[in-house]
Amino acid sequence: MFKAVNEKMPKKEKKKSWKERQRERQIKQQRIQEAHQVQSAREAKRKPRQWPKGKILLVVCLLIIIFGAYVAWQYTSNSTSSDGTVPVTPTPGVIYIWPDGNVSPSTAPISNIGNSRYTLTADIYDPLIIGRDNIVIDGANHALQGTEEYGSRGIDLTGRNNVTITNLKIKDFEYGIYLSSASNNVISQNDLTSNYCGIWIALSSNDNIISGNNIENNEMYAMWLKDSSNNKISENEIISHTNYTIYIRASNYTTFSANNIKDNNMGFFFYYASDNIVYHNNFINNRRSPQCSSTASTNVWDNGKEGNYWSDYQELYPDAKEIDGSGIWNTPYVIPDIIEEDNYDNYPLINLWLLD
Repeated sequence: MFKAVNEKMPKKEKKKSWKERQRERQIKQQRIQEAHQVQSAREAKRKPRQWPKGKILLVVCLLIIIFGAYVAWQYTSNSTSSDGTVPVTPTPGVIYIWPDGNVSPSTAPISNIGNSRYTLTADIYDPLIIGRDNIVIDGANHALQGTEEYGSRGIDLTGRNNVTITNLKIKDFEYGIYLSSASNNVISQNDLTSNYCGIWIALSSNDNIISGNNIENNEMYAMWLKDSSNNKISENEIISHTNYTIYIRASNYTTFSANNIKDNNMGFFFYYASDNIVYHNNFINNRRSPQCSSTASTNVWDNGKEGNYWSDYQELYPDAKEIDGSGIWNTPYVIPDIIEEDNYDNYPLINLWLLD
């Protein structure tokens, strides 16, 4: 039978817009992603998570580095001597005095008496590294001669304490005698010539005595002091240097007395170095006049009664007079300073100071 005419026909489904279809796709995609995450979480619980190859390689490299550092530390700890000095790997062409007192190579012309006194028995043509404290190195007037090699050190006293160097002729090194973090040493009665720098004193090398040496015709400096204090520089012959002669940088409380400073480009140059005392020295015919200079340094240039002899004094102060037959000029000698106020030798000597 046919349906009644007045029965309503079903409505056609309304066509969805593009935005609605796009929204349905997004919801469907979101549900798929959520299902995938849930499934991944379940699988992660069932088996260990695998690391990327890059991370695995990085961890292996770190383990190798840590192991290597540990082995090196063990080696260093086991090979460190009783005085805390780490031994130096021997280098051909270098002579060593080791912390235990032995000399290497054993053929080196150095006699060893009781591991405390070492005397040269012939000239030496290799650098000498000192690794032992509380000893005497007696050159017995022999030569320690280099080849003018860059960075070479005639005698290396790095880290040493209470070592005496005497009666040695040192030439043709970059540094004749090299002190770094070295204190309470004595450098006495040596000849230092034709080096780049005669004596190098740096890195808290304090309370050393540099006395009675002939320091002559080194290429740049007779002596260099840097970051070192309370040293005593006395009775040295310091002759014929083309630069600052004695360069003092950031070094304080050092005494310079009874030195002959002659025929150099300049006598002393202080650079940010104060509270030093300079007296009884003879500054003779150094080319710059005034014969010393400073930058940002305040020092004392007399002992309160007597100062220094200056060969250019009368040229600079032609009207000066002697004070009552005292041997002292009545006009101070000015040591110019670029930044601070000038320094003064208040009691300049009329005559040379005679060494004892």
